[in-house]
Amino acid sequence: MLKVGVVPGTKLLTYEQDVMLTEVECYRMIREQTNVPVPEILASDFSKQHIKSNYFFMTAMEGALLSQVSKKMEKSNLDQIKVELAGYLAQLHQIKGSYYGYFTEDPKYQYGTWKEAFFQMFEMVLQDGKEHQVRLPYDRIRNALKRHEKLLEMLKSPALVEYDCHEGNIFVKKTGGKYRIEGILDFERAFWGDPAADFRRHLSSKMI
Repeated sequence: MLKVGVVPGTKLLTYEQDVMLTEVECYRMIREQTNVPVPEILASDFSKQHIKSNYFFMTAMEGALLSQVSKKMEKSNLDQIKVELAGYLAQLHQIKGSYYGYFTEDPKYQYGTWKEAFFQMFEMVLQDGKEHQVRLPYDRIRNALKRHEKLLEMLKSPALVEYDCHEGNIFVKKTGGKYRIEGILDFERAFWGDPAADFRRHLSSKMI
């Protein structure tokens, strides 16, 4: 399976720049440190010498997306998928980083606390909103974050957070008459932070 990134210069949100490098690095770490099923990276190229975009080749999934089959699954099978997914997420969260924030080699953006990283990550989104002329209560949002900043000081070590774990990124395959998770994809939005972020709205009501 070939995955190709956007052409440089394409208008993106700030945190979406060069995220393919994050995805490839995550697959490597996960395969080395866990038994979470993710694709194997066969080759990658970020030089832009052959085409204008970053790209990589990975092994393909044979099953179907959970979003395509969850509605016709038996409840007991879907419950089993939930348990299986919870176990895989727990393994992912055991992978620890040396800093907080998005994957980067720039020490300026490698934060020593989750509060620093979270505020910077959120500020990037707010600045993107202003740039795209999105009407939001910017000051109210910043003030709300400030009021609750103590909650961000509870985290003691940066964990790998997938941050895009929804039914459209989970492949399942039928084995012995029941579906099992075949693979989890799309780690390009991953960061080092609070594992609680993996249990946000991307887990739909069917997965709670």
